[in-house]
Amino acid sequence: MNRDEYFTESPIPVEPLEEGVRGEEGKSVVTLQGVVRRDREGVDELDHVVFEAELARAVEGISALCREVEDRWDGAVLLFRHRVGRVGAGETSVFIAVTAACREDALAACRFVMERVRALPGLLRRDVFRGGSSRLSHDTRETFLLSDDAFSLPQS
Repeated sequence: MNRDEYFTESPIPVEPLEEGVRGEEGKSVVTLQGVVRRDREGVDELDHVVFEAELARAVEGISALCREVEDRWDGAVLLFRHRVGRVGAGETSVFIAVTAACREDALAACRFVMERVRALPGLLRRDVFRGGSSRLSHDTRETFLLSDDAFSLPQS
């Protein structure tokens, strides 16, 4: 895949991507959306985030992650999209889809990918608050939509 397939400045087209990974019968599909949260403990309300990518490093990291998923979970396939630039609160910042032979593998691979994305080389996040202040964020706590269920991961 090239940069245009992993990263986009435009909103992520979730529905067409989900439909695109459902093509193979007999495989489990798990999708996950990282949605930018408005609330941040101890600070003003978040207005938006800005993701900056050092594309060569970020693409290399995602390519390696795709290979690792395919090696670790036999027959698994990873589809990955991440926004760069300005992403408003409530918008999807990352979309992950994993297909695998069984549900347990698809779920495990999806969780594995999300944990690795938090430390993706070459990707920086700046939180911009309603009051106008901003900061580089090491807190990647977002709301994740796993298929049709929403859950939040605790701060790491």
